[in-house]
Amino acid sequence: MRPTPLMSKANLPHALFKKYLGDLEAAGLLKKVSGSTGVRYALSEQGLEYMREYHRFRRFSEGFGL
Repeated sequence: MRPTPLMSKANLPHALFKKYLGDLEAAGLLKKVSGSTGVRYALSEQGLEYMREYHRFRRFSEGFGL
């Protein structure tokens, strides 16, 4: 996803958005992908695994009414 639409969907101010992007990249959850249309961001393999586990945990906790 391109940075501007991502920032809009996240509803964050620019400075905070840039900080969070940097934190997610440093943690290995996001990767910057350069292409002919400019810079985009995508989940890394580690980010995809995190999301899988997050959804698994969410289903588990909802099963207990948490």
